[in-house]
Amino acid sequence: MFSLTGNSKNIIDIKRLINRAAEYQLPVLITGECGTGKEVVARSIYSKKGSGEFVAVNCSAIPKELVESELFGYEKGAFTGANSNKKGKVEAAEKGVLFLDEIGELELSVQPKLLRLLQEMEYTPVGSTKIKKADFRLVCATNRDLHKMVKQGSFREDLFYRINGLTINVLPLRERVKDIPVLLELFLKKYSDIYNKKGLTFSEKTVRSLKEYDWPGNVRQLQTYVEREVCFADDKIISHIPDSMLISKRNKERTFDLKQIEKETIIRCMKKNKNNIKLSSELLGISRASLYRKIKEYDIEV
Repeated sequence: MFSLTGNSKNIIDIKRLINRAAEYQLPVLITGECGTGKEVVARSIYSKKGSGEFVAVNCSAIPKELVESELFGYEKGAFTGANSNKKGKVEAAEKGVLFLDEIGELELSVQPKLLRLLQEMEYTPVGSTKIKKADFRLVCATNRDLHKMVKQGSFREDLFYRINGLTINVLPLRERVKDIPVLLELFLKKYSDIYNKKGLTFSEKTVRSLKEYDWPGNVRQLQTYVEREVCFADDKIISHIPDSMLISKRNKERTFDLKQIEKETIIRCMKKNKNNIKLSSELLGISRASLYRKIKEYDIEV
């Protein structure tokens, strides 16, 4: 059984949406950065449905000339190398879930074929004249901005609205810090069992440091980190953090310090000039427009 783990508001909201989505056949679009757990959300939706298969298709991995045969299947002799009939992903997902991962990577020239399938819920295998009915629940996922792609003309607007019955957005791990300790415990138990290393735990200091890290690879990166630490743990208490993660954390802290210095400089300058924007901008060596923008950015009272 696939389930989401976490105590953040985002995860709580997603769980609620999954329960609601299970009541209807609306297409679901899951958005979020790579590694945030979009397929886990998709499988959680499937687990509520309880029939048919969960069939995953990575849209970025299928050459455009093979999309039809991959989705719809083909008849023997349809093309060179078609030595027998082959069932497509749509048929394999009968009464189940068809999960189209990385839907934003689907070639523009192929999108009309998917749109027709979703509109008519019928298809014809390559090399056949027989029309087949489709019966599946559609769930798509993307780390791309489909709104922007529609405006740019690289994703069909009609297809976007067809797949976007309900949107579930999975936030990056850096925006749901409350989930980090829970996920650490989840993966620690998993890999402690797999590698037969009982009694391992993370030090409090390490957990605090990991909560401050950005996790650019999100949950997938955290999972890999935990597995590696379990494998190489010499002590019961894990306190090791790779140098690359420490360097990233220091760079983040340095950036924060620079911004704090800039904010404090603006506050002192504005106070000295009695909140006079013209005099302050001249003293700071920036335009009035830039000063107004920074006052808003740093939420400085004037």
